[in-house]
Amino acid sequence: MTGIRDAYGPAVASLKGKGSDITAQYRLAGEWSNQVGEGFRLHLVLLTDGFQNVGVDLGKRAISKQEAVELANKTDVPKLPGASVTVAGLGRVAGSPPRSDIVEGLVNFYDALCKKTGAAKCVSVTDYTSEGR
Repeated sequence: MTGIRDAYGPAVASLKGKGSDITAQYRLAGEWSNQVGEGFRLHLVLLTDGFQNVGVDLGKRAISKQEAVELANKTDVPKLPGASVTVAGLGRVAGSPPRSDIVEGLVNFYDALCKKTGAAKCVSVTDYTSEGR
């Protein structure tokens, strides 16, 4: 424990600022799901521009659907069976909007990532709206 405590400060100081690790939210959702146990259904809503830059930088260039699936397959996410996952706001940034092919790559990546979790419902969109009837 002392080794961890001693290394913590320098490790935090070495992190680059303005990091965005959106996929980490899946891990936190998995932890919540494990803590509450069966009998609860996870409805995960992530409001994000989608531009992950920790581990993988999704804003450098447009990625094809196949590249998005391959990238999602290399990303560790927990199993979230029965969950409903919505990732909304993709491509919505302050300033100049990204090209539509870049946003399409984001949608494909987050769709593939959600499918990898085994969620019952996966929605990846640019605009969030609550479900209607």
